[in-house]
Amino acid sequence: MVRSAMDLVGNRKAGPRGTMKLQAVSNRKLYIQIADQIRDQILAGEVEAGRQLPSERDLAVSLGVSRPTVREALIALEVAGFVEVRVGVGAFVRDQSRGSAALPDEGHSPIE
Repeated sequence: MVRSAMDLVGNRKAGPRGTMKLQAVSNRKLYIQIADQIRDQILAGEVEAGRQLPSERDLAVSLGVSRPTVREALIALEVAGFVEVRVGVGAFVRDQSRGSAALPDEGHSPIE
């Protein structure tokens, strides 16, 4: 028997197995959520200036996301002044004493 999405989230037709409990998902883009995590660690002093961040591949694996998503997060952090991306080398934390810009808002990608 095929059930519709409505059946799974609480329609009266859900049947003996009960309903599936779902939580609302965040509307924030995934790359912004990742950039926020990295930015927060930088601002908290957990990652010091000049330190190289893990590779895109390592970040993607540890976060369970694709490399393009990590790349976009790093671009957002670079545009905001939190990291310096050196092509072929990696991303390095910038000195925050000079101040940094805010991350892009919801509707805009740093590469658009």
